[in-house]
Amino acid sequence: MRAGFPALTCAASLAAVTASPHAWAEYDGARSQVIESHTTRPLAIAPVEQEVIDIINVERARQGLPPLIPDPRLADAAANHSIDMAGGDFFAHRGSDGSGPDERVGREGYRWRYVAENIGCGQDTPQRIVASWMGSAGHRENMLSADATDIGVALATRHGGGCEIFWTALFARED
Repeated sequence: MRAGFPALTCAASLAAVTASPHAWAEYDGARSQVIESHTTRPLAIAPVEQEVIDIINVERARQGLPPLIPDPRLADAAANHSIDMAGGDFFAHRGSDGSGPDERVGREGYRWRYVAENIGCGQDTPQRIVASWMGSAGHRENMLSADATDIGVALATRHGGGCEIFWTALFARED
């Protein structure tokens, strides 16, 4: 894990447990078991997630686009995928059950007409994950899509193994 992220993880974890528990899961990489997982509808957004959303919305404003609105169903779908990747120690848009972003969003009751997903592995701050996505044409297109109106962001951490931080952001518009 990179220097500086443990404090961020602790702050996000505490906020996630007390304010928006859907966003966080921690794994023991040696056993790939969930140490602690929280997946409920959020009352508030964890600070680390809000920071990602804020940075994305700044980029959207620079392009004359309206801000994305956080949606708890998208946040739950993002959390479930980040947790799945961390728990299974894999990095892919397809979940361990073969699901894609459209299926995961639908499972949460979001009736989408547009959906896109960004994932990240290893970036240790909100600034670094958004910068990484902005540096990739496809990820940038997802964040700056005029078709998207809503967003859900989540991360999960894993101790040991390759990647220790898994990010998922979903961009969508409902029917």
